[in-house]
Amino acid sequence: FADLFKDDTQDHRILSTAMWVRDTNPGRFVALVTKDINLRLKAKAAGMPAQDYLRDRVEDETLADLEHEVLFAEADPQVIQQLAYGPENCIPWKEVSAKEPRPNQLYKFDLGGATVCARYDAGLKQVRLVRTKEAYGIRPRNDEQRFALDACLNPDIPLVSLTGGAGTGKTLIALAAALEQERHYEQIILSRPTVVLGGQEIGFLPGDQKSKMSPYVQPLMDNLDVIKRGFKPGSKQALKVEAMLKDEKLLISPLAYIRGRSLGKVYF
Repeated sequence: FADLFKDDTQDHRILSTAMWVRDTNPGRFVALVTKDINLRLKAKAAGMPAQDYLRDRVEDETLADLEHEVLFAEADPQVIQQLAYGPENCIPWKEVSAKEPRPNQLYKFDLGGATVCARYDAGLKQVRLVRTKEAYGIRPRNDEQRFALDACLNPDIPLVSLTGGAGTGKTLIALAAALEQERHYEQIILSRPTVVLGGQEIGFLPGDQKSKMSPYVQPLMDNLDVIKRGFKPGSKQALKVEAMLKDEKLLISPLAYIRGRSLGKVYF
């Protein structure tokens, strides 16, 4: 072993000990178990079996495959009519699917050339109509934004992930939904990763944390300005946003500083 690694380090001592245990117990299988990928590579180079620590992993088969597309489903026109204009705006899932859909599966139906959007509510076992909602002056412009805003405004969906190209309204919809529901939360936290060019960190910028974060949070501020411009200057809604920023009920923080925090009663 001394011929392989010259430095006397903790990693090399651990590897040396594992190799000694292996060599002194020829009838038993001995492996080095570590999360350190560099140490596993060294063990492999030395001919020592090495394994990753697997107990803290979540096996793929224990997770539901929640990545799915919006389904264009067919149903009896009278059933779709009931979904769109009925008193409860919901229909049994058996009307649209042979087996029970996954929770929050999204559907589109055609009703005389018009599109009817719906979502499967696993709690009620019903396919419910997704209405065009408005949040703090922001209205969806297409079906995808309608689905996104409906999810962000639904307290029964605690985690929402929106993906899409730049300018598709992800941040604006999430922010508008947060402001619409601010009375239910003690704080709204906006965050984004401080991704910079050239490997520089935010520490090289002058000023305090707020000044350093200014270039990175500008896209969030731009979305706030879009929402504020939807109201008259000095209106109740515009003044409320400014007051929330001042009182830090609406807080913008770098993602690196969020790690390790416990966020209770927060819309993040």
